[in-house]
Amino acid sequence: MEDFKPRNTGETEKKEDIITFGENPFTKEDIDREWQAFAKKLSESGASDSQNMLLKQPYKLDGSIIVLTLSNAFQQDILLRFNIDLVTHLRKSLDNRNIDVKAIVSEIIRTDTPYTNQDKFEYLMRIKPELKVLKEKFDLDPDF
Repeated sequence: MEDFKPRNTGETEKKEDIITFGENPFTKEDIDREWQAFAKKLSESGASDSQNMLLKQPYKLDGSIIVLTLSNAFQQDILLRFNIDLVTHLRKSLDNRNIDVKAIVSEIIRTDTPYTNQDKFEYLMRIKPELKVLKEKFDLDPDF
């Protein structure tokens, strides 16, 4: 029995260019510098005002994860348009494959604004319960 040998078809195998990144440590200052470089590059390429404003948002660094706190889902959609380019730029320039950008949409807490005198007084009583004692002691009427 003959040994099986693959037949040479004369074609040479082409290896795709694979970009690999290391795991070099970085600081917040390094991220700031490269973040600004990306923002400048994006601005020069004709980015929209909303994209430029989004890159000016403050962020937190949690290990190798950059966390952006956004105020609405619209901002998240804008970030998704250039997130891959941003992450690739940061990974390449800082030579760290673990860098990632995450967005968190914060919940806006709406408070009722007190309009009437009674509403204002009740609001103040929640802050300073002593006002209730004064109201009862002096028989005050906040609607007067």
